[in-house]
Amino acid sequence: MPFTLREVDTDVDFQELIACEWESYENPLQTFFRLFCPIRGTGPQAREESLAECTKRQLEWHRSDPTSYWQKVTDSTTGKIIAGALWKICPTNPFEHPDHEEAYWFPEGGQRDFVNQALQRFDAPRATMGQRPQVCMIPCASFSRYERNQTYLSSRSQYHLHFPKLQTSRGRRSHYGVGDTESDGDGRGNVA
Repeated sequence: MPFTLREVDTDVDFQELIACEWESYENPLQTFFRLFCPIRGTGPQAREESLAECTKRQLEWHRSDPTSYWQKVTDSTTGKIIAGALWKICPTNPFEHPDHEEAYWFPEGGQRDFVNQALQRFDAPRATMGQRPQVCMIPCASFSRYERNQTYLSSRSQYHLHFPKLQTSRGRRSHYGVGDTESDGDGRGNVA
């Protein structure tokens, strides 16, 4: 089955892309994903309504962020999106001016406070070690049925390119972090 890698057409692809992201992080379940994409409610439509809200929110984030660049992988025979990745292409230090975003997608109170603290910890390694221009893949997701057949993209890795030398560092991290030195990885995705 041949694959095609292309830039996402947000007007056409975004709903299918985020549905792919959800399926990827739910099977197997990656609990940290719920920090960004919670399911609200308990009724039979709770997941679908939460997916729709999350799709709208991620589209707003993408359109308001000039560093945001989404790519998709499609199955050339079906035209279906089977994987996607969000790249942050930052020609300057993205942490020069700290941004303490509120997890506004959670209700005010203890739950939001918890998520705010968790997201601060999630971003801390990159904010500390990534104080320079960079290209960073944030989420990468693929349908598990394709992942098992042919490894094209891994939903558990981040790969960074640092300017100006454009040297690739492929230190694998479980869910976050920066593989920005040779000692962080062996070039095959394994952390030393």
